[in-house]
Amino acid sequence: MRWEQAIKSILYIALALGLVILSVGVVLSLSTNQAIFTAIAIILQTLGSAIVFPILVSFAYDRIRERWVGDTVWRIFGELTDAGIDRIYPNRESAPHGEDAQTRLSLEFLATRNGEVRMMGPSLRVFFHPLGPLHDDIRKMLTNGGGKVRIRALIQRTDSPAFRDRVAIEHRDLPPETQSQGERDVNNTIAEIRRLNASLGELIKLRQFMPAPYCTAIISPNLAFISPNILSPDVPVRLPMIVYRASSNGYRVIEASFEYLWTHEENQG
Repeated sequence: MRWEQAIKSILYIALALGLVILSVGVVLSLSTNQAIFTAIAIILQTLGSAIVFPILVSFAYDRIRERWVGDTVWRIFGELTDAGIDRIYPNRESAPHGEDAQTRLSLEFLATRNGEVRMMGPSLRVFFHPLGPLHDDIRKMLTNGGGKVRIRALIQRTDSPAFRDRVAIEHRDLPPETQSQGERDVNNTIAEIRRLNASLGELIKLRQFMPAPYCTAIISPNLAFISPNILSPDVPVRLPMIVYRASSNGYRVIEASFEYLWTHEENQG
């Protein structure tokens, strides 16, 4: 921002200087008939024009661009607002400046003091691994809630077709009968939830479902965070994280998806 302001200041100074040179050249051309002064006047007018007109064109272009970009931004903002979308993050990873989905999730966990948090995903490794970035926040949320905050968590069955598809595309060279990283993540999540329940009380209910989950979602009483799951050779973590307000249709759809999976007849747990 300071750099942009400095550039604008330089351009304003150059514009003023160009106008002075151009004006001197015009006045000089009108007040003399001597050849040498006429030549100087022409030179000054040419130099002043070369300075002034590009700057004026640049200012005009910037104004037009700002107007166009502003209209586009407001249109997008209006569409997101109508859809009940509170924020879209480029992915669910952390970022140095702190404006990222992981930080927003952390703040939402710590701000939740009562009610139910529903979570679903293939393994929820990011949330329940002891060394994961959000594990401590979940523990603090349950501790600070004093029993008023409860979690229902859904993870995938390792014998489901969708889970086998993920293993097939993410671990193509996995030797037969070798446990995949996805299976280890599921087992670690189950074990950690049991440990949390043993130390904090039975505050987390866990079920494993058979259908494809399509997304990783965290549903708090106020917001729903959702990020797509797709089949990709790379683990699909660098995909947008969308945040819906509780009053939105998107929130209700994610909620309905969770409840369908929670009561599915092929659940385990």
